[in-house]
Amino acid sequence: MGKASITNLLPNGRAGRFSESLGSELRRRRLAAQLSQDEISRPLTRGFISQVEHGRTMPSLPALIVIAERLGTSADDILRAVNQTLNSEYAVRHANGSATKPRG
Repeated sequence: MGKASITNLLPNGRAGRFSESLGSELRRRRLAAQLSQDEISRPLTRGFISQVEHGRTMPSLPALIVIAERLGTSADDILRAVNQTLNSEYAVRHANGSATKPRG
């Protein structure tokens, strides 16, 4: 049996889009704050931050809270920005008629 992950429960590739969007948002905020991955990683690792920023790893809620605090914001604020991005992408895809049918 594989690793348990909440992302496995998201339908039709949404886990990948969520991970990528979260990583992009964290990276955008880190660069805007002129911080290095090392500076925001403690007590985590720079490698972990890199994996999250590239959408390869989903941080736990406690890890996201640590990262958000290092960035001078809240996990809630970051997640709201990610949700807004994903909703905008969804609206554009559906407005252009390029949405795919769910697999089932």
